[in-house]
Amino acid sequence: MSGGHWDYSGYEIQRILERIGKDEEVSRRFPILSSVFVELADVLCNIEHELDYDLSDDTKLEDDAGFQAQAISKLLLAVNVGNSGEEILSRVRILRRNAEEVVEMCNNMINGHESAVLDRWAESIDLPQ
Repeated sequence: MSGGHWDYSGYEIQRILERIGKDEEVSRRFPILSSVFVELADVLCNIEHELDYDLSDDTKLEDDAGFQAQAISKLLLAVNVGNSGEEILSRVRILRRNAEEVVEMCNNMINGHESAVLDRWAESIDLPQ
């Protein structure tokens, strides 16, 4: 099959996201969100296209992990419209720390120490207790 693993849905994804992002009311009321939709439209379409070609055996991705890392980087950049690289790195660090805390929380829950870990995690992400 030539590039049709998902029936060329990347173009549909792109069209829908652009339609939402360029909607007059969305642009007026939610200008940053509007920009994100427009930015994501091209990025997601291109990522889907590369995945599609790989899965359809038209081309082969040489490095799955490398492709995935690049794709995620492109998505993060698209979502962080107007933010500096340092802001993006800061958010990635926070996400990583939260993920590590969730793993620790799960491990401690297994060992019967759930209460203190849950309280500490809730405080770290500003959740009401």
